[in-house]
Amino acid sequence: MKERPTSPALESLNRDPGGVEGSTRLEYEFEVISPVFGGGVVPMEPDLVTPIRGASIRGQLRFWWRATSPYGDLQSLREAEEALWGSTEHPSRVSLTVETQCSRPHPSRSPERDGVSYADFPLRSGQGQPEKVLNELRGAVKIHLDIKHHAQHAEADLLAVKNAMLAWITFGGLGGRNRRGFGALAPTRASCNPKELFAGPEKILEELSETARACPGTPSLDGAALAILEQVSDSGLGALDAGLDKLRIFRQGPGKGRDSGKSKKVPGKTRWPEASIIRSLRSNSVSEDNRPFPRAIFGMPIIFQNLTKGRFGGDPHVLPEDKDRRASPLIIRPFRKQDERFAALALVLRDDSRLQEKVVLQLGEQIVRVRQTLAPGESRWPKSPLDGNDDVLDAFLAFFAHH
Repeated sequence: MKERPTSPALESLNRDPGGVEGSTRLEYEFEVISPVFGGGVVPMEPDLVTPIRGASIRGQLRFWWRATSPYGDLQSLREAEEALWGSTEHPSRVSLTVETQCSRPHPSRSPERDGVSYADFPLRSGQGQPEKVLNELRGAVKIHLDIKHHAQHAEADLLAVKNAMLAWITFGGLGGRNRRGFGALAPTRASCNPKELFAGPEKILEELSETARACPGTPSLDGAALAILEQVSDSGLGALDAGLDKLRIFRQGPGKGRDSGKSKKVPGKTRWPEASIIRSLRSNSVSEDNRPFPRAIFGMPIIFQNLTKGRFGGDPHVLPEDKDRRASPLIIRPFRKQDERFAALALVLRDDSRLQEKVVLQLGEQIVRVRQTLAPGESRWPKSPLDGNDDVLDAFLAFFAHH
């Protein structure tokens, strides 16, 4: 079992909240290898003047700092994060500067690719609304990080920031929907980049998970699972499309997620249980069904269109009981291989709290409690996409890597 560490960042802040003994500068250079989804101040809108914002990068680094942190309880995690990254009461000891060599952003329409089209649905225009676009960034981006520290805790503070940067460049990205590979990053061959950045996602995850410790309610690389799709492409977009197409096929593709249909406009019957369960709910008095909605584990809400023909006053949707959404623990994104070609990875972040989260099916004003996990042996329904695996995400990783 991993020993609980002390909080060096917190200790240095408490000992002398008004001063520091020194500072260290870190530099990283990377490229954006897939289109950026939004990225501006307005959600889903690109910023053509400042396409890469320091504030959004800081938010990403705080997320990955938590995912790689060695703090196993929420109180210690929060205290350490505030000590290093700042709070309303204490300034951050990490300053960040972005130096971009990118040309002016190139707005582009979503490419006609099955995988990418499956994941970029928020871009689709509604009735009377203009179509939104993706943003292509061409050129290098350099980030300067200055970390103020006390000499006694400099090594621990630097390691924490380095780990966050390593995780973000390898598994994260810029803009929205980066868990679906938009705005993915890859390090350049600049001399400032540490050699660890080029070890490959499998080795990087192995190293980061050695010091990370899972904390309840916080996604972590401790116990995270990774799969690599060895199908290679000449572009990050091509690799992204291949990875996302795996998700599309697993969830609703003919021959895996559903039966073959007559045409794209007349799809076959789904092989997942949720639609049949929804159609079977005819009583407005039902408040607890407890049957499984396994695809909820991929993230919520899920909207089931055209199933009830208006019987409940709207399309049924599944969501957490006490909130309106749940981020997916699954990351799919492209990465650049040593030979300069591209492949896709799928990473499942560990977050034990999601397994205990209560899930509901909303049918108009009616709320029905359901569940997102499967009981032992419950995955063996006829034509199940899970191949007998009761862990939905694990079954997807197997499909992602070996089919």
